[in-house]
Amino acid sequence: MISKRESKNYKKIIGKNYTNKVLEFFRKKGYTRSSGKPYITQDIVNIMNGTREDMSLEFYILEVVEHYQLLADQLEAKKNEITKKPEAATSGL
Repeated sequence: MISKRESKNYKKIIGKNYTNKVLEFFRKKGYTRSSGKPYITQDIVNIMNGTREDMSLEFYILEVVEHYQLLADQLEAKKNEITKKPEAATSGL
């Protein structure tokens, strides 16, 4: 079960409209309920708020968190790379 602390961290990593982002990720990956129907917003909210336990769904959500954390890390690295280029160019003069 996802704790309140974990939920807060996951939501921060995924960002605004986290449920839509999670559902879109699931759609792209083909993740569905055991019935074959797609997950709905309430499924995500229940798991993230700790009112429902579903190990498979929690695992899928962790994949989404990992995806968005990787994007954030890559973005930060790119920003650092770009801001360091002018310094490297001027330090050689």
